[in-house]
Amino acid sequence: MTFTLRARLAVIATIVSGLLLGGLSIVSYNVLARWLDEDVTTRLTELTDGLHGYLRFDGGMPSVEYNISDTDQASFVHEATRYYQIYDSETGQLLVQSPDMAPLGLSLTKARAHGRIRPFGVASFGHYSWRGFNPYTLNPGFEIANPEIRPSFFGASFGAGAHWRARRNLSLEMEGRWHTSLHPVAPPTFDAPAQHWNMVSVTAGAKFLW
Repeated sequence: MTFTLRARLAVIATIVSGLLLGGLSIVSYNVLARWLDEDVTTRLTELTDGLHGYLRFDGGMPSVEYNISDTDQASFVHEATRYYQIYDSETGQLLVQSPDMAPLGLSLTKARAHGRIRPFGVASFGHYSWRGFNPYTLNPGFEIANPEIRPSFFGASFGAGAHWRARRNLSLEMEGRWHTSLHPVAPPTFDAPAQHWNMVSVTAGAKFLW
């Protein structure tokens, strides 16, 4: 069955319009979702930081103390304490929560209550290239003109690590990876056969926010 030129143009225009509208909808959704997430995160951070100034600990139990006659303080504390929970950082035990929070049935495990150590997994694929010393240069049995090697190949890596939030603005991270080439790589000497390269790496670092 052969469609007329008008019918084909109509089908093409419909498909192109649908793709454009779909792409625009996806982009708009992601942008709006990011804006909303940033606004909510900023507001929650402001409420959390401000609430610290009103918290008092008497015998290990927290309480919120503020000047009831001050309308600004009362309004802020009412908003900040509508949904909140306070946990013991050592045991993970729930110490106190707001009345509006109880019906939701939300609770954190000890690991989540700490909020410090978080394991993660990593996987990547890409092009590997680096410069290094050619160990065959020290062997009198080989005639090596260039003491430097520059291996280059496509490879993949898999690993895991842990992210530790040591302080409010300081976090430490460590990860280990196993790297492997996806195809045989020729060694520096011409008479040696090509073989897969494997390597294990361990990295650690710190991040400070201000």
